Amino acid sequence: MKRSPPLPFGVPALLFVLVAWAAAPAATAPARAGGANDRTQARPVPSATARAVVVISLDGFPASALDDPYLPAPTLRALIASGASARRMTGVNPAVTWPTHTTFITGVLPAQHGVLFNGMLMREPGALPRVEPWRDKAEMVRVKTVYDAAHAAGLTTAQVDWVAIHKPGTITWAFEERPDPAGDVARELIAAGHATPEQISGFRGLSVVTKDQIWTTAAVHIIERHQPNLLLLHLLTLDSTSHRYAPGTPAAHAAIGFLDSQLARVVEAVRRSPMAERTTLIVVSDHGFKAAARTVRPNAMLRRAGLLTADASGTITGGDAFVISEGGTALVYALGADRGALLRRLAQLFRDAPGIVRVVEPSGYAALGYPAPDKNTQMGDLVLVAADGHSFSGGVDGPDVKDNPQPAGFHGALSSDPEMDSIFVASGRGIRAGVRLDRVSATQVAPTIAALLDLELPASTGTPLQEILTSAQNPAASGTSLFNGRDLSGWKVPEGDNGHWKVVDGVIDYDASSEAPGDKHLWSEKTYGDFVLTLEWRIKSTPYVNPNVPIIRMDGSHKKNAEGRDIRIAVPDSDSGIYLRGSDKAQVNIWGWPIGSGEVYGYRTDATLPAHVRAGVTPRRNADRNIGDWNTFEITMRGNRLTVVLNGEMVIEAAELPGVPARGPIALQHHGARKNGEWTSPPSLVQFRNISIRELEKR
Repeated sequence: MKRSPPLPFGVPALLFVLVAWAAAPAATAPARAGGANDRTQARPVPSATARAVVVISLDGFPASALDDPYLPAPTLRALIASGASARRMTGVNPAVTWPTHTTFITGVLPAQHGVLFNGMLMREPGALPRVEPWRDKAEMVRVKTVYDAAHAAGLTTAQVDWVAIHKPGTITWAFEERPDPAGDVARELIAAGHATPEQISGFRGLSVVTKDQIWTTAAVHIIERHQPNLLLLHLLTLDSTSHRYAPGTPAAHAAIGFLDSQLARVVEAVRRSPMAERTTLIVVSDHGFKAAARTVRPNAMLRRAGLLTADASGTITGGDAFVISEGGTALVYALGADRGALLRRLAQLFRDAPGIVRVVEPSGYAALGYPAPDKNTQMGDLVLVAADGHSFSGGVDGPDVKDNPQPAGFHGALSSDPEMDSIFVASGRGIRAGVRLDRVSATQVAPTIAALLDLELPASTGTPLQEILTSAQNPAASGTSLFNGRDLSGWKVPEGDNGHWKVVDGVIDYDASSEAPGDKHLWSEKTYGDFVLTLEWRIKSTPYVNPNVPIIRMDGSHKKNAEGRDIRIAVPDSDSGIYLRGSDKAQVNIWGWPIGSGEVYGYRTDATLPAHVRAGVTPRRNADRNIGDWNTFEITMRGNRLTVVLNGEMVIEAAELPGVPARGPIALQHHGARKNGEWTSPPSLVQFRNISIRELEKR
């Protein structure tokens, strides 16, 4: 029988505390009767059409934890069973708390919203960069949030321990990470006997378990007393526990059990609420976790290289370079003169260093969702990526790499690392029960909230999770159909086509044999600017074996052999696509190549374009179903930015298409030719159905 590993030092006491808190009643002080702020007083009655979304973030909850059937999370599993969920959610870079949570409520990557740390990086002449957490939201977040949109629409908003949200001006009720004793919610909790004045005034010194219990109490109180249209709740116990004891340990499982009990309190409060039937619950986590056996100290390397100074106590006093750790990655800042030479020296220093597997230069930032340093001065000049089993620290003393006495938990690895995958669960009003998606993106959380509350979030590059939304909440449901299922009305059949573009059994069918002497594509009669286009497509067969298919790398380049030539493989292939705004260069591909459909060939192969553009139009993963099966595209065009969701997975996100026309028709692509009855190139043996478009207002 497999035995559980021995508990690390301090875990038994932690387990006791977690169990005790989970079992404890909500009140943390003797209940008081009556009083102006007692929750028994008359409450505002919500309108019959009011809707609510409650978002609960369980910080540091790895998606892989739910693979364990014995995980102590019955409440979370019940929400999954009654609603919709994703097996994995892809986060952002850096994979840390504040950047990811800001993506949750903006729908854009850190490159756009601007939050790169758990705080804001301050840079002053003659001083080392430093991170300050308590900066106003208006300074930190560069785009409109979903709570801003809710407030502007006349809805009520609330937040409990959310982040990057200091003095936002658009939150109706708040109980902050460091609650204000004079705040309305804090005073109401004290008056109702749910907290003591000493707990609120001394909140910073409380244990994270106690904080989470009081934060949950505050959320329950806000739901019961105020019934906000949008509530954001963030809980920290699992993140704190996993940092100290590592993920997957008995301590981490105990923390999950405790958090599940707090989640149960929120669920029960919603069920008691007059708005229960009109409330949606969304449970997310911001990142997963890894365990490190060794710690890498880049600042110690800089000190030994004479690029950083420190006093006898190890306090850094200055230098020409400095590194800020984010766990599995670290940001390097070149502070000295002659930056060009200094950056070359730093890049070489860290490429040769132990425990560092990759040094990313600014040319590679866009593909990772980082901003360019000239667009956001908080961004480092280089990004370091730790080797497997290693994490970074900011220490300047001791060896460059040291062994940890016990595995240390960390996050902040690249978001493409499977161990960084997080959770997504939705249940309640507007959610289709039983939907199980394989993978979603953190950028899709905010637009999904916006869809549920009927809000506009124009800056969002993410798209709503249409697969999980009921028809009443699905933004695509309000779109205009481009195909009536009977004939090709609304489409321009190529002159001389002779019946090869046709409708068969309610679908558009093409045999790749149009006899039109010129353009053989099927173009829409109308033109479109910004839009969300949804359609289903399938490849009927692949009679042509393409002998010349390259292996495409994630940056859009081709893998080469030892002689420097492209590696080519043979693949059964068919080829079609969707032309956007009248441009054959702006083509979303449908084909059999291993890189997968959704690729924008005309931009990826244009060597005159910047590397980040070519990388951006390269699919993140192959999300195609088997040949013969139906696939679903959701294609969003806003300005010159393209997002493609294939079968529920975001394969292209906010890719830049320089020079794309502002407006134009849409086309279903022809491809292929025959000679002596044999295909000489991949044919468009395809079908299309359920084509609809929703035009978007210009920003």
